[in-house]
Amino acid sequence: MNARDAIDQAGGLHTIADLADRWGISTVWARQLVRRDGFPAPVLTAGGRELWLGDEADKAYIAHYTARIGARMRQQAQKQQQ
Repeated sequence: MNARDAIDQAGGLHTIADLADRWGISTVWARQLVRRDGFPAPVLTAGGRELWLGDEADKAYIAHYTARIGARMRQQAQKQQQ
């Protein structure tokens, strides 16, 4: 397997704008997400743009939203118990 195949298998390389399009969010929000703790570091910078592997970025994005949903569900459960 060559490097291009490996990158393709890892979901390709994506800029912040690409990730925003991929996730259906604004580039401003995507930029904030990639700066959070727990988000993978970009794999390289080319032409002044940071690039992430799609699969790694998707996993971090899903983990972020799963945690948010869990927190909301716990809050709702606590309100119902009061």
